[in-house]
Amino acid sequence: MKLPRDQYAVMKVGERVNYAQAIEGAIDSSHSWFLHQGIIWDWQKRAATSVDTSPRLEAEDTDYGFRYAAIRVPVQNPDTERYIRVTLFLVPFTAFIPRPLDKTTYAHIQIFVPVDNERTIFYGIFFTQNDNPVDEEAMRREHHCVPGVDLDRNWYKLANEDNWFNQDRAAMKNGSWTGINGFSNQDMACQESMGPIVDRAAEQLGTSDIAIIRMRKRMLEAVRRFQDGEPLIGLDPDLPHDRIRSEQLVVPIDQPWQSVGAYAGEYKPKAGVPV
Repeated sequence: MKLPRDQYAVMKVGERVNYAQAIEGAIDSSHSWFLHQGIIWDWQKRAATSVDTSPRLEAEDTDYGFRYAAIRVPVQNPDTERYIRVTLFLVPFTAFIPRPLDKTTYAHIQIFVPVDNERTIFYGIFFTQNDNPVDEEAMRREHHCVPGVDLDRNWYKLANEDNWFNQDRAAMKNGSWTGINGFSNQDMACQESMGPIVDRAAEQLGTSDIAIIRMRKRMLEAVRRFQDGEPLIGLDPDLPHDRIRSEQLVVPIDQPWQSVGAYAGEYKPKAGVPV
């Protein structure tokens, strides 16, 4: 938030989906190896670093919400190293996506603001990891989120379930996993195609859903704290928001994943912290 205005870009897009459902898509680290393969900025480096499509997930609560790690076996030195991607969720609606391995590309966070029970406004904030300026208009074109071209006057996508989210079947035959342009649009297509509110009573959650389970627990805890008149999660004025970091790194196998990102360099092991 302290960067010069020319070093970040903001996209605003409406989603026809419940806001919790949108967040659950954002904080899931496993899907990017499938849904976004080939189009995310650091894909070549990421694919060269690990071909492990079934990461082990571990999570812990924090003062701002929670963070979790997707832990993968790397291609090189698989016996002595691990590839760690740490995603953060700040209650009530901000997801810090792991910064790209290629530091010449952009990092980003995602914010989901509920409109009503079946609609959400998504803000994607992309920022430079160096001193180079960000072309905001070019970024919106790249993500197919240009107002008046890709979005209607209320910011909702013209690509929707009625037109199959503009899916290009020819592109799929030529290697595109989804045939949908822009990784934000790919996420939204998956979130919206489930319907505006998923029947969670029919879910069968598994080990790949650890982040989703943790998010729901933290949000329910936040509601209970509010009802009991207790301080809300994330509102501590001493929280070092300017040092909160998501990250992805290859680290020695015995290095705690909690040392990656977060309050960079400040991790101290805690006895008995649940994961």
